[in-house]
Parts: sequence; C-alpha cells; structure tokens
Amino acid sequence: MKKLVIITSDLYVRNYLQTDALSQIEDENCYFLASDEVTLREPLQAKANFFGFFHYDAARTRNNMFMTNVLMLRHQNRSRTFSYRFRRMRENTWKQFSAEKLAQSKTYQHLSRVLPQPISHLLALQVARALKLLKLSTADRENIGIALLGRPGIAELYGQWFERAVKPSQDLENAIARLKPDVVIFPCLAIDPPGNDIVRLQKKLGYRSLFLIDNWDNLSSKSVFLHQPDYMAVWGQQSVEHAWEIHGLPAERVFPVGTPRFQHYFDTIKTIRSTGQNPESPYPFPYVLYVGCAIPFDELSSLKILDEVLKAINQHRTEPLRVVYRPHPWRQKRSCPDVLNLDDFSYVVLDEQLKEQYYQPQRSGLFQPSLAYYPKLLANAELVVGPLTTMLLEAAIFRKKILAIAYDDGVHLTTPHNALKYYRHFEGLTDMPGMRFSHRKANFGEDFMNWFNIAPEQVDWAGQSEKLGYYLFQDDQSYPERLKRVLDRIELIESQKSVN
Repeated sequence: MKKLVIITSDLYVRNYLQTDALSQIEDENCYFLASDEVTLREPLQAKANFFGFFHYDAARTRNNMFMTNVLMLRHQNRSRTFSYRFRRMRENTWKQFSAEKLAQSKTYQHLSRVLPQPISHLLALQVARALKLLKLSTADRENIGIALLGRPGIAELYGQWFERAVKPSQDLENAIARLKPDVVIFPCLAIDPPGNDIVRLQKKLGYRSLFLIDNWDNLSSKSVFLHQPDYMAVWGQQSVEHAWEIHGLPAERVFPVGTPRFQHYFDTIKTIRSTGQNPESPYPFPYVLYVGCAIPFDELSSLKILDEVLKAINQHRTEPLRVVYRPHPWRQKRSCPDVLNLDDFSYVVLDEQLKEQYYQPQRSGLFQPSLAYYPKLLANAELVVGPLTTMLLEAAIFRKKILAIAYDDGVHLTTPHNALKYYRHFEGLTDMPGMRFSHRKANFGEDFMNWFNIAPEQVDWAGQSEKLGYYLFQDDQSYPERLKRVLDRIELIESQKSVN
C-alpha cells in the first residue's frame, strides 16, 4: 500500500514526526508532503521519501474556513458546542453595536452635543451605528455573513456555490497526482482547510483518506465535514461516538488509537512502575501544578486565592509548598489583567519552560514546547488544578488528584462554568474519581484545601483509570503499533471491497 502523509503545521511535525508516531508505517512506500507554511522542516527533509512542499494560498484558507463556519451554524443542532462557539463569535461582533459601546464613540459624543433635544440621543446612536457598520473589520463582516448564510436552505445553496467557485489547490492536486498514493494520511484538527481539498480530490485521483484527529474536542467543537473522509483515527470511544452522532461516520470506519502526544507519559509510567521512582523533578521544591486554558478566563485571581491558601498550609510544613503556574502556550486575549507579576505572590512561580514565551510571545503556532518535559512536570506534582483543559485529563494518566475550576469568573463568556455546560467533550468528567470541581469562586480556596487534605489512598484510582479509558484509548501497544494496526485493517477492508 502506497501511503502519503501530508503535514500542514509545525504542530503536526512535533506531534507525529518528533514523537516517532509514524515509525511503524514508514517503509519504502511511505511518502511525506508538507505545506510551505511549515517552519520545522528538518524532520521532514530528513525523510528518505520526502516529496517536497506545496503552496496553499491565504484566500483559499479563508474561503474554506468561512465554509466550515457556515456548516457549523447550519448543523448547530448536532452539538451544543457549535451553537456556543457561534454565540462567542456573534458576541464579539454584536457588542460593538450596543448603546453602551456606541456612546463611547467620538461620533456619538459630538452629535449628542450639537443635535437638538430630545432626539439627540437616539439619532446620535443611529448615526454612530451606521458608521460602525461601514468600518467593520474583515472578521466582523465574516461573522455577519456566517449568521446570514448558515441557515437551512441558504447554507445548502452556498455550499453548491462554494463547490463550483472554490476549487481544490492545484498545487496540492498536482503533487498527489504525481505520487498516486493508495491512501492519504492527514493529521488534522478536523477543520484544516487542506483537509477539504484532500477529500474533494480523492474520487478524481482514486485514493482513500485517513484523518488522524489530533485533539480531544476536535469532532465535537469545530464543525461538520464538507465531505467525510473515508476513515478516522481518534482518541477514544467518546470520539468514536462523536464521529457517528455528529458527523454520521459509521463506527467501523473510526478507530480509537489514543494520541502520540501522550506516548511519553505511558513510557514514563512503565519506568516508574519498574523502578518505583518518579523521574527527576524539574523543581527542587514540592509544588501544585496550575495548568491554564487557551480560552479567556481570569486566571490571576484564582492564583491569588491559591497563594493565600498556601500561606495557611505552609504554616504547618517544614518545606513550603508552591504553585507552578503553567499558562497555556497559545492563550487567547483576556478582558482582565493577564500578566503574572511574581512580586504580587508569595508562593507562585512561572513554569520555566514557558517563561520566555510568556513574557515575549512569539507569533501564534510557532512556539512548540517539547513534549518530553511534560511527564516529569506532571509526575512530580502533588496536585493539579486549573480551568477545564486537556492537561487535566493528562494529569489523570499519572493518577493525580485534580481540582477543576468550573466557576464563572464574572468577566468572560468563555468562563469554565460555560465550558463545562456547553463543551460536549467534557461530558461525564464530573463523575471521574480523583477529579473534583469547584463551582463557585467564593468556595475555591476551601475546595482546594479540602481536596488537598484527602490522602491519595482514599481515591478510587481503578475507577479513574476505567473512566479515563472512555476518553483516551489504552492497551498494551504503543501509538505507532496501534496506527500500524489501523493501516493493516484499512488495507484488508479495501481489498475485500475490490474482491466484492
């Protein structure tokens, strides 16, 4: 079977090439093609069967993403996360037209002074609103367009126009046509624009597609596919259910394999069990690990609460306990203070791996923290705390007590309270042994203290492991071995089809 792996991001270089995730399927019939946007090129160019780079222009990317968002709104009934995501997009645009926001504009303030009473207020608002409409950003205009086009009937007509007007990348098509693969393997977030082209081209060029879904929430929080891939490899049974219930992909075409990002974890756990020792800690002191989230949330106020709690805890300890704060490497802009000043805290430190990135952010997506660091960071934490994020699930792999922040911060729509309510992939987490939830900010300090004082032997770790298996597939094989098993299964299915 001739295989073509298409890499479109540095993220996938890190997650699939630098982890050796594809090592079991790499042979003389496995080729690699990459987008010219990839900057981590050395691992690709070191491949004997590297087939080169293709260009994917920005206009095609925007058109595909717009189509994806139209489909998200059109099919919002399939996942409550779709409607929540559109609500977030809509709020960012619509709030600019509120009377409170418009009243701050220079246009309103000038007109309200010079126009006669009592019509000055209403007329000034209307003029300010009209001018704001004319000056909308591209993103805001797109959000309005999505709201108009993502309706039953209209979305279908727009989809027909899109199929005719936005053709697949000729550069990508030419590369695939030259190689003539039997299967195209595509690591993705389920909505990556080249993925649309890969599926649209497969009937013309005669190959099968296998999408490696990179993250836990991708199938339930992004959109539906413009056209379905033939096969998908996903994190676990929950994702298999999402593939069928949300995307209509039959379970026999979806394979739970876990994620290569966590292979370091399972390798580390094997070493811990054989030696009885954790890997060397990245810090010379005991610590609680605070893991931040990507979506906007007021993390600094929760850190301040923890700092006060640790003052009380450390009165009874000979060696002070600290909080290692690990902000999300690609966190989104907040509507509140969001830069940690260590002078304001007694027991909070910033995770060393992210310190330079945190204070001098690089362009989003370029910074790729080393995966080899994560196991020792998690393995040596006494407790893991933070808003809802994938790293809480990662902490469960190491049998850590976890306190999930799930309260409303009073600032953001994207507060963890809403994330727990609307993000479908978080379903069932409140029943996981070893994980507790703090639902009110006023109780957060007390919730932490109570959970910290629970002895680890009182936790149902076997129950936690069973629950974790629903989200993240685990067996005795490694990720590369499981992926090889998937390709063997696909080859068997396709050979049986050709016989029949």
